Amino acid sequence: GGEEFAFYREFPGSYIGPSRPTFAYTYPGTSVDYWQQNLSMSWTTLYNKETGQAVYFGNHNPEVAFSAFWGELSPCASHANPEGRWGSQAWPHPSQSDDDDVAIGAALGWVFFPFLGGHATYMSPPVVIRFHNGGWWESARTFRNWFNNNVAKMEIDESGMARWDAWQATFMATPEGRPRYRFDDLPQYAADAKDAGINLIMLAGWHTGGIDANYPHFSEPNPQLGTRDEFVAAIKECQEIGVAVMVWTNANQMNVETEWYKESLYKYAIQNPYGSPHMPLGYGFDSLLHLIGYTVPRMVAGNMSHPEFRQIIVDEWKKAQSLGTQAFLIDKIISGEPYHLDFNREAPGRIESSAHQSLLEAVSEFSDDLEMDGVPLALETAWDRMMPYCTALYNRYFGQDHMPVQEAVFPEVKATACLTGYFDFGLVNKCLRFGHIIAIEGINDSGSIADFPDLQPYVKEAIRLRRELADNIWWSSVVEQNIATVKHDGTVYVGAHESLRDNPASGSEHALVLQHFELGSKDVEISFRDPKWRTALLYRPYGKKEKSNLPVRTEIPQDQVLIVIPQTSD
Repeated sequence: GGEEFAFYREFPGSYIGPSRPTFAYTYPGTSVDYWQQNLSMSWTTLYNKETGQAVYFGNHNPEVAFSAFWGELSPCASHANPEGRWGSQAWPHPSQSDDDDVAIGAALGWVFFPFLGGHATYMSPPVVIRFHNGGWWESARTFRNWFNNNVAKMEIDESGMARWDAWQATFMATPEGRPRYRFDDLPQYAADAKDAGINLIMLAGWHTGGIDANYPHFSEPNPQLGTRDEFVAAIKECQEIGVAVMVWTNANQMNVETEWYKESLYKYAIQNPYGSPHMPLGYGFDSLLHLIGYTVPRMVAGNMSHPEFRQIIVDEWKKAQSLGTQAFLIDKIISGEPYHLDFNREAPGRIESSAHQSLLEAVSEFSDDLEMDGVPLALETAWDRMMPYCTALYNRYFGQDHMPVQEAVFPEVKATACLTGYFDFGLVNKCLRFGHIIAIEGINDSGSIADFPDLQPYVKEAIRLRRELADNIWWSSVVEQNIATVKHDGTVYVGAHESLRDNPASGSEHALVLQHFELGSKDVEISFRDPKWRTALLYRPYGKKEKSNLPVRTEIPQDQVLIVIPQTSD
């Protein structure tokens, strides 16, 4: 998702170091969040919602190289603002400066880092500034047009991962190595998934050591869960009942506690300028000390520009694929390690690009191999350069809302929303609103959707609705909500879709998906701006299709979704 703030009223940035507050978001990355501060796409925009005008700032570098979108506030900022010490830094008011020559504003730019070494010259990549009407949606189209012409032109692939619009994710062994489920449990879990309309199960922690442990070994079935033959037989049995199996593998992370790392793998770690690996990461899962970070296995990222290390990772992927699964997941594509500038003098290539470029090349080549076998690829990433090589993203959207930047720019690649709570009705509805894969994630003490008895019937019904209306709310793109006007009390969330198919079965290219997270029902009034729409079809869980004149006046019950498709006929 995107990050949005009122640029001329608040200023996110540093208070220590530079003489003026600065911010910097680095690219390539996968998220804008509290610890990574990086961008999955190389563009940003300033826009005014009231005037409908915007300025697009795009780093149009066709090559893969590290960069940063940077801003500096002038002349200074105020910490003592109405939001308090820990709020955003406030812009100073003009009355606070007696010097008319001091401009109150911001310098913005894309910063490149040419670590020249023995090279004598450097040519900056192109940066595009475009003034345009419309908000960030129009900026997103500008970026996608450049991407189509300079990186890759993508099309919807209905035979790829997107044909599975729901997953059941089962975590078989924890990072501490505790077995939770055995291989011979899997056929029953597959049957549970199928009963709920879910046709794919994703298996994590199936390998020796458990999830997020023992990397880069992630291809050998865990003997505590059964033998390799038992695992292969279980996969085959799941597929025979009509449920595909996807195995979780990993990217370029290495567990620093392993003897392998201590003996030789350390040579491939991405290093800071002082010769140490960048910050190691680990994720708590199981026991209390594990959850608060004391006993987790720690990982650092390796640079796949080292041919030996790249071969290790690729061989692990190939061994995992030999198990005979119908789908494949690679986790932590940059998302597991925010620092990828490699100052290791022994690493082939350039500091600003070797780690990024080698990871991209390896995934690209393996994606081609999988495609030859008819196996689609999912990745845990949002990095734009990875989009041509996968058809689903193993991401997480836990909030009530987000800016659908990923969904608008790359509608061909479906993101997931992971449901971990027994009563996540709102997240099921949000999956329909944003066109996300519904992922029942058994990260707690659950391995099957049958462990969610209150949620299971609703998930099944939501899947049925989406498949019935697939032309409008699945094989579709999330678009601006200005196709319609929705009146409500401020607690209703609206998603607008535009079909990617030429002739949708409903006869309409548009659809609205409405939900709320409140107790009780909420009243709404819906009208469409195009006068050709005269009536609308209404779809609700557990209900029959309704027909209504426009404007539609109705209510949305608690924990339910409303889908509205406009029609031209009376």
